[in-house]
Amino acid sequence: MVSQYSIWDLFQTPKQQQPQRSLEYLACSKALAIPEILGHILGYLSRYFIRNVIILVCKQWLSAARLKSPLKIDWAMNLTTQEHQHILQVLPSAQALSLLPYGTVKGRICATYPEKSYRDTIWKELLQAIQDIRATDEGTKLQEVAIRGELLNDRYFHDLLLYQPRISVLKLTELGKKPTRDFLHKIFTACPTLHELHVECWNFSRSYTPVKNEDEGENSMKPFPTIPLRTLVISGLIISPTCLESIVEAAPELVELRLIGAWRQRVSLDVHPFTTASNGVTVNYNPLSTSAGVIQNFDHSAFFRLVARTCRHLRRFHFSVHDQHYTQNDFATLLECGFPVLSERSFSHHDLPLLMKMITPSPSPNSLISESGAVKANPPTAPWDCITHLELIPLFQFSEVDGCSLHDYLCTAFHLKHLVAPRVQIDIANIRVSSIGQLDYTQTLRNNSDNGSNGRPTDRRKIWACRNLQTLHITFKGTIQEFAARSTSVSIFGYISIVCPQLVDLQIRGSSMNLTQSGGLCLLSRLRNLGKLTVSSKKWLQFSKHDVTWIRPYPPPINKLKAMLTGLKSQPQHEHQLTATIRGGSKIDNNVESTGLPIQDFVDSVVDWPKIERANNLEEWAKERDLEARQGIPCLPQLEHLQLFIDAGVQKSCRQAEQFMTEIRPLTKIELRYKKF
Repeated sequence: MVSQYSIWDLFQTPKQQQPQRSLEYLACSKALAIPEILGHILGYLSRYFIRNVIILVCKQWLSAARLKSPLKIDWAMNLTTQEHQHILQVLPSAQALSLLPYGTVKGRICATYPEKSYRDTIWKELLQAIQDIRATDEGTKLQEVAIRGELLNDRYFHDLLLYQPRISVLKLTELGKKPTRDFLHKIFTACPTLHELHVECWNFSRSYTPVKNEDEGENSMKPFPTIPLRTLVISGLIISPTCLESIVEAAPELVELRLIGAWRQRVSLDVHPFTTASNGVTVNYNPLSTSAGVIQNFDHSAFFRLVARTCRHLRRFHFSVHDQHYTQNDFATLLECGFPVLSERSFSHHDLPLLMKMITPSPSPNSLISESGAVKANPPTAPWDCITHLELIPLFQFSEVDGCSLHDYLCTAFHLKHLVAPRVQIDIANIRVSSIGQLDYTQTLRNNSDNGSNGRPTDRRKIWACRNLQTLHITFKGTIQEFAARSTSVSIFGYISIVCPQLVDLQIRGSSMNLTQSGGLCLLSRLRNLGKLTVSSKKWLQFSKHDVTWIRPYPPPINKLKAMLTGLKSQPQHEHQLTATIRGGSKIDNNVESTGLPIQDFVDSVVDWPKIERANNLEEWAKERDLEARQGIPCLPQLEHLQLFIDAGVQKSCRQAEQFMTEIRPLTKIELRYKKF
C-alpha cells in the first residue's frame, strides 16, 4: 500500500503559488477538487486526515448555505438602514434571531448611536415583518430568540412575545432587574411550546435588598400553565415556596433545572404552607420573625423531594439561595430522595466546605497499617462514591474561593469525569510535579509504625486520582514570586498533562501564566483527546510565532519524508515514553476497588514517580514529540478550539502569532482575546 505521505505529496500545490497555506489545507483542497478519486484517497488516509476532510467539506457547505439561507441573524438598534433592510429580507428563512441594543461590527452600525425615534421606528418595522411572516402559509421558521440588555424592558420585550408564541428556545441576558413570579408567568403563558428558557440578570449586590410581597403583581397568584419545558436556567430569581412549587409542577419534563443565587421573598403569614398534592405531606417553614411580611428560611429538603417526585427525567440540577447555606440534612436529602437519572450535580461556592467534608473519605482514627504500608481508610458515603459530574459556581460574578478542600477531594475522586469550577483556586504548591515524588511514602508509613504512630505523614504531597477526567475548569493561585518563576507555569502544565491524560475540555486561569514555549504550554500536547483549550493569563509577555511552532500538527513538508524514514528504523516504544498507566489512565478505575487499598495509596503504587518528575523537563517532551512525529502521530489531533486570554498591552506582538497558528491549523478555531486586567 502506498504511504499516506506520498499520497499527500501528489496533491500538493507548489509553495511559491500559495505561501500562506499549510500542507493539510492544500492537501484537503486539492483532493476535494477531484471528487472522482476522493473515495480511493480516503482508503489510504488515517482517521485523523479523514476527519479533517469531513470537517472541511462541512464548513464549505455551511458557508455556502448561510449566504442563501442564514441560520442565525444578529439585529441591533444601531444598525445602518441598509443592514436593517437586508435583515428584513432574509428574516423569513432564519431559524435563530439575536436582538442586541448595541451592535459592534464595523460597516454594519451607524457612526453614532441613533436617537429614540429612529430606534422605535426600526423596532416597529421588525415586529411588523415578523407578523407578516406569521400570516403567510409557510409561517415563520424562528425557533430560537436571544434578547439582551435594554431590549428586555417591558415596552420592547412583551411586544415581541406576542408575535412569537411558537419559539422553542428563549435566552434573556443582562436583565436589569431580578426576575419574579409575575415575569415568568408572562413567559409561560405567551410561549406554550417553549423547551428552553435561560434568564441571566446582573447580580453584583452582596447584601439583601427588600423584595415586594408575593401578592403583588397581576399574575402573582395564578397557576402556571403546563408547557413542555426541558431546560430552565435562571439566576437571581425572587423565590417563595409557592412560587417554586408552581414552576416545578408546570414543567414535569425538565431535564435541566438550575436556579442560581435565588433571593428569598417576603411572604405574608396567611399564605398557605408548602404542600404537595401527591401524598398530602405538609412542610412548615420557620419565619425569621413573627411579624407580617417576614423573610422565611427556605426548606431545601422539601424542595428536593418535590423535584424528585415531579421531574422524573431530571439529569442536571442546581439550587442555591444567596444568603442561606445547605445543612448536612439538606445534603443527605439530596442524596436519598430518589432522583431516577440525576447525574450532574452543581453547588455554589459558599457550600464548598461542607460539601467537600461530606464527599471526601478520611482515615479512621483506629486505622491500622497493613504489612504493605497502606492505611485502611473509611469508605466514602455510598451515594457520593461514584460522582462523575461536579460543578461549583459563584453566586456573584467574579467572586473566587479557596480550593484547598477541593484539592483533597480530587486526590480520592477516581470516578470523577467532569469538574467545572472556574472560580475555585488551587494552590500551585500542591501540584508541583518535581516535589511530589521526593518522599518514599511506604517507607515513611513503616517508620511511623515503628514509632507507634498511625497517622499519615504531614509532609507528604498528594496527587490527583481522577485519571479519567474529561472536563476541567479551574484556577491556580500563588504568590507574585511564585508566578514570576518560569518553572511555575511548567509545573502546572506538566502536572495536568500527566495526571489527567483523558482531558477533552480544559480551561485554566492563572494570575501570571507564562504562555511561551519555555513556559511549558507545549506540554499539553500529551493530551491526545483534547478538543477545547482555554488559557487565561495576566502576565505581560512578548508572545510571538516562535512560541507556537510546537502546535503544528506535523513537521514542515520538507522534513516529512525524512521523519517517516527515520521512524521506520527507531523503536520509540522503549524510549522517552510515559508508562501505560499514566498515558492511558484507564486501569485505575478497574483495579482500585479490587485491591482493597485506599485510593491515594493505590495511586502511589501504580505511578512511576521518576517519570512523573521528568514530566516538567522540556527536553524530555521534545524527544517524546520527535518520536511521535516519526510514527505519524499528529500534535493535538482532536483540537477544534484554542482560546488564549492575554494582556492587552502586548496585542501588537501577538497578532503575528495568531496569524501563524491560523495558517498551520486551518481546521482549528484560533482565538486570542486581549483584556485589560
